[in-house]
Amino acid sequence: MKSNESRLWPPLFVAWLIALLATAGALFLGEVMGMVPCVLCWYQRIAMFPLVLVLGLGLLDNDRRCLRYAWPLAGVGWTLAAYHCLVFYGWVAEGLVPCGKGGSCADAELQVAGLVPIPGLCCYWSWRAKERKSMNRRWIVLVTGAAVALAFVASVMVFKNRAGQELALVAQTNSEALIRPHAPVYGNPAAKVTIVEFLDPACETCRAFHPIVKSIVNTSFGNVRLVVRYAPLHQGSDTAVKILEAARLQGKYWEAVEKAMAFQPQWASHDHPRPEMIWELIADIGLDLSKAKADANGAAIEQLLQQDIADMQALNVDRTPGFFVNGTPLRDFGAEQLKSLVEQELRKVGAAAQP
Repeated sequence: MKSNESRLWPPLFVAWLIALLATAGALFLGEVMGMVPCVLCWYQRIAMFPLVLVLGLGLLDNDRRCLRYAWPLAGVGWTLAAYHCLVFYGWVAEGLVPCGKGGSCADAELQVAGLVPIPGLCCYWSWRAKERKSMNRRWIVLVTGAAVALAFVASVMVFKNRAGQELALVAQTNSEALIRPHAPVYGNPAAKVTIVEFLDPACETCRAFHPIVKSIVNTSFGNVRLVVRYAPLHQGSDTAVKILEAARLQGKYWEAVEKAMAFQPQWASHDHPRPEMIWELIADIGLDLSKAKADANGAAIEQLLQQDIADMQALNVDRTPGFFVNGTPLRDFGAEQLKSLVEQELRKVGAAAQP
């Protein structure tokens, strides 16, 4: 019996290691690099993620019963991965690919070393190992897990640093895309520090940051201003932008923004957005609604929106809100990080920081 268990341990360890690396890789691609997985990727992850725990616990306790739980999960994962590979290589019609918003796993750049497609990683199964009885197998599992975790953390840090440098270079190279004459301005137009925010009116995080950014501007003694650019990433956001811009033509922009943000949960449901509802919400701010609706459908506002979208793409803004402070991109997202970057720029220009 012990002999059988000894022979079983190496392939179990390799299987666990593959599941661990694949899980870390999937998390890195999705959560760090921001690559949105398609539906087939999600299905494979549902089958793969539990294998790390199932096989890991089996290895720690030298319990071969973990196989009865691992095999069904592995079988489902292999089947999905095999089908996904058929999709990737074009052997299954493109119309059958259930990919969602974001990068598709059928894209050529989503390959490891330019050779192995991401779905192909889940089909990988090979091992060569010789048993070393002198080594404590439990320590092998623990040390390997710790090493993978450390490598993952180091990779995240390196990637974020490199991504931040690349974003800063893009912003410097395309500095003219940050501010356009048509962009709405909140605060002192002559302020020494400028926050450029790429805003999506339907974005929940933009709604949460709205009072934070206003507070930064209002407490800066005229040293900070906000320039709003549009990044309509959600369905219906383009319509919302046009309504806000139509209100701006009548001098009611910020009143309309306040209404749209305050009642965002009512009109910006992602499964059933109703941006036209904003007209009802802003009916009491003193607009000529007939003129505003005509302006919203005009060529001038459409041209403004398309310019903002082009600038968003030039600056590699793919999430909202996207912040730049005096041309410096906000690398680590968060309210405190934004305040810190603003204070850093205030010190550079010799202006008074916030009290």
